Amino acid sequence: MRFFNSIVMLGVLMMPKLGLAQEGKTEIPGFNSDRPGFSYSAQVLPKGALTLQSGFLYNFPTEYDLGLTSYKTSSFLSDHLIRYGLLNRIELGAGFAYNTTRTERLLRVTHASAENSTVKTLTAPTFIVRGQVLEEHDKVPAVNLQYQVDVARNINADEAMFRNSDRTTTQHTARLSIAKSYNNLGLATNINVPLDGGRDLNYTINVSYSFFNGGIFGEVFGPFENGLNEDGESIPVVSWNTGMWYRLSKTVRLDLGGGHFAGFDGNFFAAVGATFNLRN
Repeated sequence: MRFFNSIVMLGVLMMPKLGLAQEGKTEIPGFNSDRPGFSYSAQVLPKGALTLQSGFLYNFPTEYDLGLTSYKTSSFLSDHLIRYGLLNRIELGAGFAYNTTRTERLLRVTHASAENSTVKTLTAPTFIVRGQVLEEHDKVPAVNLQYQVDVARNINADEAMFRNSDRTTTQHTARLSIAKSYNNLGLATNINVPLDGGRDLNYTINVSYSFFNGGIFGEVFGPFENGLNEDGESIPVVSWNTGMWYRLSKTVRLDLGGGHFAGFDGNFFAAVGATFNLRN
């Protein structure tokens, strides 16, 4: 359960995403989105530009066994982020995310439900400051540094034991984003560094291809540290995600994707979202 909750929180902290690699980011000045995917853009918005990113993610129910007990979990996440180009190389962002995780514990002998719990996490507010280190040109990739603060309130309702817990945590994350485009092909990577305890250093690697008014992408992501399978063996934790986006106009882009969170209690997910370019 600890590993599953950490993966869910990874999704909370890393959505909404995917940057430069997807569309070149030079086709429409100011149209720069983190969506779709779990990577962050390696380019800041131009000064005065304003963008809204919104997305929804559903983790399909999955069941896994731990001895005489099995667990069935599912979750739903929504996230929203406003980005504003403050200066030529400085961008500010603010938003929130809401995640609900439902867990049902089953006794394998009787197949009866022994305990149900619901964890609701409101991550609000989220603040992100981005600074452009290098602009992409010729053989030089786009590089930026980011600092993110998340204030998360976790409400755990244990229906079987009639107990509840409510706690608020603050998390700080530093991020390095690098991206390079080659005609229609894009490559991007993020390294996320937790500045407080309890979380792992993690990464994303993204490859994308754009065409006409849309494109497709694929990416892998996860912590650098190995996880444990159901037999207690150390294994790499590599999740994956793939999907597409379509630009309806110079101000609206839709996206659709899906993938799989790794781990013995990992599950498949589907995501939809949109980016709105409110001001260039």
